Amino acid sequence: MIAELSNRIVDRLVTRGNISCEEKEIYQYGAELLLSDLVNFSLIGLLGAAFGRIGTSILFLISFVPIRRFTGGYHASSHLRCRTAMIATFLLLLLTSYLFPVDKPIQVFLINAASVMVIARFAPIENPNKPLSDESIRINRQRAIQSSLLVGIVSLTMYALHYAAGIVLSLTLSIIALLMIIEVQKRERR
Repeated sequence: MIAELSNRIVDRLVTRGNISCEEKEIYQYGAELLLSDLVNFSLIGLLGAAFGRIGTSILFLISFVPIRRFTGGYHASSHLRCRTAMIATFLLLLLTSYLFPVDKPIQVFLINAASVMVIARFAPIENPNKPLSDESIRINRQRAIQSSLLVGIVSLTMYALHYAAGIVLSLTLSIIALLMIIEVQKRERR
C-alpha cells in the first residue's frame, strides 16, 4: 500500500517535470520512508488518544525517534513489520507504566543508568543495508550517548519535580536499550 501510494506520487512528480526519470528510484524510496513514518506517528498518536495518553505518545515520539536515529537497533524487514514493532513498542511503554509504577527516584536513576550503559556499549548498531563510515560511526556513537544522557537527566529532573513525563522518558530510554539488545542477540544467532 505504501509502496503503491509513493509510486503514484513520484509518477505524478515525473509527469509534471518536477523530477527526472533518473531520480525516480531515489524519490520513490524517500516517499516510502516519509509515508511509513507518517503512518507510524499517526497510529501512535491515535493509540495515545484512545488510551487518554496523547501527551505520552507525543513525548515518546519526541524522545524515541531522534535517539534511535543515532543508536540503531532492531530493524523490521517490511513496512508492516516496522509498524507492528512500533505499535508494540508504544504499547509496551503504556503497559509498563501501568503495571510497574516507578515510585522512587533511585528506580528512575537505575533505569536510566542501565539504559545509557547499554546505549554506550552498543551504539550505533549498523543497518546491514546502510553501512556507516568510520567517521559516521564515531559521530553517531557520540550523539547517541549525549542524547541518551540528556534525556536521562531531563527524566530525573521531571521526576523530581513530580511530572509523570519523567517516567515516560525513562521507560523510553529502556525500550531503546532493549531494542538494541534484541538486535545484538538476533545477529549473534545468525
